[in-house]
Amino acid sequence: MNVYKIPESLYAKYHGTGYGLIATLNGEVVDLKYFEDVADEFYIEPDNEVDADRINEIVSDSRIGVTVRYFQSLGNIHVGIFSAYEFCEL
Repeated sequence: MNVYKIPESLYAKYHGTGYGLIATLNGEVVDLKYFEDVADEFYIEPDNEVDADRINEIVSDSRIGVTVRYFQSLGNIHVGIFSAYEFCEL
């Protein structure tokens, strides 16, 4: 499991624990997006169990496709959870 620090330049987009995506370039986070920022129904309650089926459903939804394509243009894309100004890849 990879853990990435959220840079200060993205603190305005960071809003606590939650699931989402990051884009990285050369191992550094260059952008981030919470699932629920795309659609309210994409919210996943942060708890100890990860529902992989639900995450796969969200990532394959056409509404998140714009973000996925944009993040791919920036570098590498990762799915995971935000917490304590870090991102833990699933």
